[in-house]
Amino acid sequence: MNVLVIDIDSLRPDHVGCYGYEKETTPNIDSLAEDAVVFENAYAASSPSLPSRASFISGRYSVSHGVVSHGPEAERLESPKVMPPEELKDWDGDMRDWMTLPELFFENRVKTAAVSSEPRHPASWINQEWHEFYQPQEPEGEMETHGTVRGEEVADLAVDFLERQQEDFFLYVQFWDPHIPCKRSDEEIERFIDGLPSYLDAEELEFGDGWNSPHVLDIESSGDVERIIAGYDAEIRYADRQVGRLVEKLKQQGIYDETVIVLVGDHGEEFGENGVYREHWSVYEGTQRIPMIVKPLEEVDDERKDELVTNIDIAPTLADYAGLEKPDKWQGSSLKPLVEDKAREWRDFVVVDHGLYTVQRAIITSDGWKLVKTLHPGARDIPGEQLFNLDSDRYDQNDVSAEETGRVEELEERMADWVENNCTLDRDPLERLSEKGPVAYRYFKD
Repeated sequence: MNVLVIDIDSLRPDHVGCYGYEKETTPNIDSLAEDAVVFENAYAASSPSLPSRASFISGRYSVSHGVVSHGPEAERLESPKVMPPEELKDWDGDMRDWMTLPELFFENRVKTAAVSSEPRHPASWINQEWHEFYQPQEPEGEMETHGTVRGEEVADLAVDFLERQQEDFFLYVQFWDPHIPCKRSDEEIERFIDGLPSYLDAEELEFGDGWNSPHVLDIESSGDVERIIAGYDAEIRYADRQVGRLVEKLKQQGIYDETVIVLVGDHGEEFGENGVYREHWSVYEGTQRIPMIVKPLEEVDDERKDELVTNIDIAPTLADYAGLEKPDKWQGSSLKPLVEDKAREWRDFVVVDHGLYTVQRAIITSDGWKLVKTLHPGARDIPGEQLFNLDSDRYDQNDVSAEETGRVEELEERMADWVENNCTLDRDPLERLSEKGPVAYRYFKD
């Protein structure tokens, strides 16, 4: 059995065809989805990129792995491996309980490989214990940064790996596109200019508040928003072509049916639903909700699942398919029973967080309620608590906390219990971050 994980940056599900998007952004992903299970209510356990990928790779929540933002808050993935020598000397636990997903496959002698620009973000913990790890380089003459890497280079390296394989493998492929900056041509962008998406109302959009993102965006009208979104869609179409190359190579090699494929986003992107454009800055749905598609070994019949899942469930899922015992410290749950329609029960809520532009935590329930707790608002004017009914308000725009005080108290208590039950550190790292303020806010406010 082989494993391929395709991780696409900044990809929100409602811009993907198999999630209902009407523009032709993702023909290759949609084709893959026909052989897969599509999870309708998937979330990044943490955002932005580094906390999200720390959650994916460790199978743990941020209250356990400790990565809550970019910058200094992202450089250390908590485990006994990073204990001071004097503490480790007296530690009597089992290091295998704390293994990451690639470490688990590596230790079980499965060929592991990754193509990712994340170590340059920086995140040195992501490139530990792989047999092969490739950091694609930006085009010659461009400033040296992970943000200028092109999807072709990523796919080239991944295809080369697939062509050389004579044994079972675990391959992780991370595409930077469709993350800003937009690198598509005018022709590619203009094919997607066709009005605003249904979730945006041109009359309700706000402009000129002085804070959109550190990326300089000239937004003065709904037409500007329309073009920015068209650029985003063009980037998605570009990334989708690279996904098609990987799937086609598996088929050419005759191993498509023998490969479990997971396609996932690290987080989404917001386009004005809550006043911020072309940025991932909060725990609101545009940022935190992600696509998650699982192609198992057996055939499926266009299955769709509405259970609440997060990207910390990916690691135990892949361990389950590979027949490997998951480490004791992993906090996610295998999706294999859901994929096979054998799950007798499932969680009734998830908790997610964000730490780059705001410091926020949210609890989302299976009956459609979402409580957002803002520990630090960053540069925005955000209430400390907001309650949304996602069944009628998919994009967190109508705060009903004043009318539902009892429900707010109930969800606050459930969130606090969740932190207490899942935090393995001496203190909640998100609470610690809130005292200094979110990283981007501290950086850009001066």
